[in-house]
Amino acid sequence: MLAPRNVDDWVHSTHHELTVRNSMFWVNLKGVKASGAEKTTVRLPYEQRFDAPELCRILRVLGGGGFL
Repeated sequence: MLAPRNVDDWVHSTHHELTVRNSMFWVNLKGVKASGAEKTTVRLPYEQRFDAPELCRILRVLGGGGFL
């Protein structure tokens, strides 16, 4: 995972808000077999940017009993 040395400079959360600087991306690795290698490259599609609309979509899918 690529992240700044001090994650507190990148992500801030309280009971009222979640603030993320720059972009975050996500990928579901459920069911993907481990390669057994020390390092693995995982490609994260730009379409799977983790932003407010994507979070709402994920919550709707999971709330409806769906899977990602």
